Amino acid sequence: MNYSIRKRQKIKKIIKAVLVVNFLALFFLVGRQAVSVYFLKKPGDILHPTINLEKKVREKLEDYQLSQGTDILIKPSMIILKIGQSQIFLAKSKDIDQQLKTLQAIINQDRMEGRKAKIIDLRYKNPIARY
Repeated sequence: MNYSIRKRQKIKKIIKAVLVVNFLALFFLVGRQAVSVYFLKKPGDILHPTINLEKKVREKLEDYQLSQGTDILIKPSMIILKIGQSQIFLAKSKDIDQQLKTLQAIINQDRMEGRKAKIIDLRYKNPIARY
């Protein structure tokens, strides 16, 4: 390929500009992470938001005496709890505390009736329980 000197210089300028932009973006991302790791007040603050959410859910489950044998899986739009043989779906967009109150009421009602739900879905306005 035969490029003129002007075309070569123009291509070099474009490549340099792209490299500078990429370097600045990388510098920004690394710098932001370094600030969050080294300059935060408490060690617990550097945890990933998903880990913080999981800790919050575990604490709430302990408040409702539901934490024993509970597995927690965090998805982009929901939280999945596995309590024994039951799967519980919670919405991240709704108040976790209110959803757990509803879950506690459903579990108490099921205990009184002598049955156990396999799936409880609290993501919607009205909870869905499948037996």
